Amino acid sequence: MAQRAAVVEYGQSWFFTSPWDPLVRRRGDALGLRGLSDQYADALAPDLSNGTVDARWITLLSWCLKASHDVWVKAEGDSGLGSRAAQQRRYAWLRPLELLWVTWTLRAGNPGGRQLRGQRAVRKWLASGERGERFGMPPEQFHRYRQTGLYGAYRTLLRRVPGLTLGEHGPDGWTPSTVVNDLFDHVNRRLPKQARFRDEILENGTQWGRWREREEFWWIKAGWGLDVQGLEELFPTEAGVSKPLPEEERELLRGCLFPKDHRRLVVARVLKGVEPGSRHVDLCDLLAADSVLRASDAGPLLATLPAFTRLADAGMEAMRALWAAIGASDQAGGPEVADLASAPEIQQPLSRLVESSRTWNAREDLATLRAGEASVVLASAMAGARTPGDQLRALARHHELHGGGLRWFRLRRGRVEPLLPQNGAAASPYRFRLWPLARLARQCGVADTRMALEAALSRDEDAPDEGDEA
Repeated sequence: MAQRAAVVEYGQSWFFTSPWDPLVRRRGDALGLRGLSDQYADALAPDLSNGTVDARWITLLSWCLKASHDVWVKAEGDSGLGSRAAQQRRYAWLRPLELLWVTWTLRAGNPGGRQLRGQRAVRKWLASGERGERFGMPPEQFHRYRQTGLYGAYRTLLRRVPGLTLGEHGPDGWTPSTVVNDLFDHVNRRLPKQARFRDEILENGTQWGRWREREEFWWIKAGWGLDVQGLEELFPTEAGVSKPLPEEERELLRGCLFPKDHRRLVVARVLKGVEPGSRHVDLCDLLAADSVLRASDAGPLLATLPAFTRLADAGMEAMRALWAAIGASDQAGGPEVADLASAPEIQQPLSRLVESSRTWNAREDLATLRAGEASVVLASAMAGARTPGDQLRALARHHELHGGGLRWFRLRRGRVEPLLPQNGAAASPYRFRLWPLARLARQCGVADTRMALEAALSRDEDAPDEGDEA
């Protein structure tokens, strides 16, 4: 949804309401390159996100969508989903099922790094003997789970991939399709008998109004609060595991996620050719050289991908080195620029950033890039800085002026002053959803992408979102 800034007059003062910065500036984006990075991601892995890392969760959310849809229709009378309030009521019946799958997995005692958003609160709730409401979450966290939870992570995919959900004007993210119903049946048949969704739980005698704002208690009353055994084969996938899913499940998912000639399928097959020992930059080189991708409408953009990823990687390497040096200093107000610039551990990454900046500036096709202004500004500033001290200042000023999200540090009276706790900087590299795409492709049996998965994680990049929310 587009962000809109409003100004409200109150007394003699003016206040901004609603987020003023666009979305790409409010996320962790140390160098302001997120806008262009997202364009590469949309060209290579459309309709995915960095949270869509496990095809099994698409299956489980299909079960949740179908079951909660039937209950919502009974409780709310299928009143439509045209308003935000209606969608909130719809989600109120879905959220408990997401959290019950998190609960069941934790009860088994082997989370294994699985994608279990909200697990901290659920762990405490289980340890307390399941006392309290909302799976142990405070009201605000429970409300926010629509954005931070599993449905929030996969909602873009459910809304954009044809065949997963229905709607008058295309997929709406809510209404189950034939594929979702089939995935529901796949899960429901494998559940222990007492945990299967059955039509008889929707008996006419239920007073639905009494469950408003207490939907999770209705699900528990219906039997889903049981300490269910025998679910291991249905749990979300463990971290580091990317083997193909069972045949029926992967066949249902493959048709939607990797239809014939779709960009995701093309990219997955290119990633199949990754050599052992490759790094993330090698993936980018391979994709930029592929003849099918070069001939596509994204070809001109992807031609710039290798140079961009080298610029972005060198920039983040320099940022991390500078941040580590700031943290190691005990000087009040931060270390002096001159001291930092004389350290080899700073000079080397700055030199690599200057080299990649000159390569980027030498390209003749940058004017065609949308959202590429920050990359040009960074490269121009770094290429024009002659000494390590000038290079350090150029990087720090660029971060302060063009970075998105919280600033790590700032230049102040010849020093680099930290603005965050040492563990507070979001030092995520710029990546293009290749890890999520490669994992989904492997799980759906589309291509053997094991080498690509290793290459995508050659550092900590595109980190799989397997844990809890921050």
